Amino acid sequence: ILKPEDFKASKNLKSLVRKANYTLRIDSCFEKVMKNCAGISRKGEDGTWITKELTEVFLKLHQLGFAHSFEIFMKNELVGGLYGLAIGKVFFGESMFHKQSNASKLAFYHLVEFLKINQFELIDAQQETPHLKSLGAYLANRESFVKLLEKYIQNPSLIGIWGTSKTQFVQLSI
Repeated sequence: ILKPEDFKASKNLKSLVRKANYTLRIDSCFEKVMKNCAGISRKGEDGTWITKELTEVFLKLHQLGFAHSFEIFMKNELVGGLYGLAIGKVFFGESMFHKQSNASKLAFYHLVEFLKINQFELIDAQQETPHLKSLGAYLANRESFVKLLEKYIQNPSLIGIWGTSKTQFVQLSI
């Protein structure tokens, strides 16, 4: 897991952000991001967990304002991004992809900045990797994780298309 305020951007990542030879979009092509994530070949894995059925569910969640994507464009081409689910003050990161080096890192950087601004408390990265650890993530045991979820999903959710002014905080009964 990663608490947005604990995010540690490397000097290299900060430099990439400053160069600004890309465009960030939020929620502008959610389905394309999912399809790109599904198409990634991963070491030691045969196929993908991002099935047609899962894609349909996430598209519905996106239409309802709960699932979101952060997209990196270079020369009007989608070159990287990520998607996930936001409930309460928790963002559940599902998957990310890149066609250009570091594009998914740029998307993650901007996700974290957005979450900080909107007072999110937790990012569930779902996997422990050396890269995520270098960014400030840590492995939580199940008991601690469940306690954090119980605490933070009770907060109002930021519902809507995040790339527009239609987003609003709404209290959910979960």
